[in-house]
Amino acid sequence: MKISVEDIRRKESALVTLLNMMDLPSMRIEKKDWRWVSRNLAARNKDHPMYETTRELLLQVLKYG
Repeated sequence: MKISVEDIRRKESALVTLLNMMDLPSMRIEKKDWRWVSRNLAARNKDHPMYETTRELLLQVLKYG
């Protein structure tokens, strides 16, 4: 599957929108520290209704970004 740079930008934009609704340090989101977010997302957000969607999108951004 071919993913374009524009696709990654869109996925990152959607990811930022979702992460801003969650309990995470804004610095990690602003710096796009996706590895840190990946390790720590569940700590305070595993019960968030958009957790699974956010986690899947995060994994895609890490894979292709």
